[in-house]
Amino acid sequence: MNPNVGTRLRAGMAARLRPDGRTGWAPLLFLAPAIIVLLAITIFPLLYTLRLTVVSWELTVSNDATFVGLRNFTDILFKDARFWNAMRNTALLVVVGVGLQLAAGVGLAMLLNNVGRLRSPLVSLLLIPVLIAPVVAGFQFRMIYNDQLGPLNYLLGFFGLKGLAWLANPGVALWSIVLADFWQWTPFLMLLSLAGLQSIPHELYEAAVVDGATPWQRFWRITLPLL
Repeated sequence: MNPNVGTRLRAGMAARLRPDGRTGWAPLLFLAPAIIVLLAITIFPLLYTLRLTVVSWELTVSNDATFVGLRNFTDILFKDARFWNAMRNTALLVVVGVGLQLAAGVGLAMLLNNVGRLRSPLVSLLLIPVLIAPVVAGFQFRMIYNDQLGPLNYLLGFFGLKGLAWLANPGVALWSIVLADFWQWTPFLMLLSLAGLQSIPHELYEAAVVDGATPWQRFWRITLPLL
């Protein structure tokens, strides 16, 4: 290395160091915008939400928040039946919805895993629902489920079937949401399952076939555990 270059590098490092050997404020200044954004969009809303959980604040009555401690939690757990109804609906959506998505995703992945050159275009087509923003998908299904002008009831009427109030009937609304969620997120689980299937060594299946294993045994003993 040129001695002059080394001298300039040492001089530059010395200029950036404090007399005590520590770096100056420059690194913190570069990090300041990211830290400010992090505080603005995550830390401050979190602390503000935690504050709201321990106060009683009725905007229609007063602008002053009254500290109530854990009373909000006890009221919602023991006095508000809507909370447990919401928990039941959420649990049903998670167990049934995600379970159906996982089963269908694994099934589609196994079918696509045996496809040759058409695998890539088929995967691209099936992934279109995942690329749609959830808000947009929600508005789409809201229009589809419209009991007066929606295309779903129109198709049912075309075949002589009676339309339903898909989002107004309590017995149907939750399953309508499950169907919409199933349509959007099943391809994502299919993609994950397909990646897992392609990572399983093919030699294991060949050995299982030689040993006389049935397709179900190969799935239960090889595919599912390794997936």
